[in-house]
Amino acid sequence: MSTHRRTGSAFFEYMYEIGFIPKTLVMAGVGISSDEGIAFKKNWPDSELIGVEPNPHSCQGIRKTWPGVLYEKALSTTDDQLVQLHFKHSWKNGSSLIAPELKPGDRSHMVPVRTMTLDSLVPFREKVQKDKDRTYALWLDVEGSELLALKGGVELLKQTGAINIELTGRPRSPGWVYPLEIHTFLSSLGFVQVYIH
Repeated sequence: MSTHRRTGSAFFEYMYEIGFIPKTLVMAGVGISSDEGIAFKKNWPDSELIGVEPNPHSCQGIRKTWPGVLYEKALSTTDDQLVQLHFKHSWKNGSSLIAPELKPGDRSHMVPVRTMTLDSLVPFREKVQKDKDRTYALWLDVEGSELLALKGGVELLKQTGAINIELTGRPRSPGWVYPLEIHTFLSSLGFVQVYIH
């Protein structure tokens, strides 16, 4: 097993090595840079790229360079719910629906955002025909709300062949999901964990 400093290079290399060609990559939690989206399109120029980024400041900064569709929404189990997004001015990549535990002197911003489900992103055929219809790849970097995002995408997951989830083993504040919860949920849907980086 090799290690990578960036999740993008690890995920893309893994898909390449197993010969998985995604028809569509759904990347949730794009952040402040289009670099990983650009790298995806360089590897798979004919594939569709869908980005989801709830932080309006981040969206404004990448909208002109993002090489695909970009939704300014937060992933959850419901569509069009108004929720609060928390972030620090100097760390917008850490935007979260979960209120942070602040230390003395810390400052956090809040901005209202609308939710969407993964299932609302793509059209679904009535019946998935085994592995040949698993043409989606999913990338989640949603800062503690991974289980909510996945539960809002059960139909999308039926068409997903590869998933990359950025998790921390040490939740940053109460309410963050634990890796075991994600593993248990995805295992119940037939997914197998094959790579940690």
